[in-house]
Amino acid sequence: PTSAAGYSAARTASVLCEAHIAIGIACVWFRWVKALPVLHGTLLPLFPLAAIITAVQIAVHGNVTVKDGYCHWQDSTDYTTIALLVLCFTASFCFYLAALVRARDSPLRAQTSVWRFASMFPVACFVSYGPLLVLLVTRSKSPVLHVLAAT
Repeated sequence: PTSAAGYSAARTASVLCEAHIAIGIACVWFRWVKALPVLHGTLLPLFPLAAIITAVQIAVHGNVTVKDGYCHWQDSTDYTTIALLVLCFTASFCFYLAALVRARDSPLRAQTSVWRFASMFPVACFVSYGPLLVLLVTRSKSPVLHVLAAT
């Protein structure tokens, strides 16, 4: 169970860090320089926050079990992870779009850079977290989906 909780905490930290990066890019493009030191100071606390979220998941969903090498919450849908994935994706995408809108009057090279972030983020997110979200929502027993969700 410890490895399952560790995996869940690492996945949560990854999602939170992605949102942190998107917020940072928006702050730079909007020249919110006073927000950057605050943002810098919130990077390390993301990891204890991920551990706290995982502890809440364990408290809400019961014991974590590892079966066939996969993490399973005790017979319940993991609404905490579903909400976290959807919320962080939506927030990150909005921050990337805001940076893209802000960059529209910038030189083409700068616009291209922001466009790459804004356009590749959904692709990377769906490749990374899409299978996990499908697995959590459908509770599928497909071994292929389990492998895709775990990678």
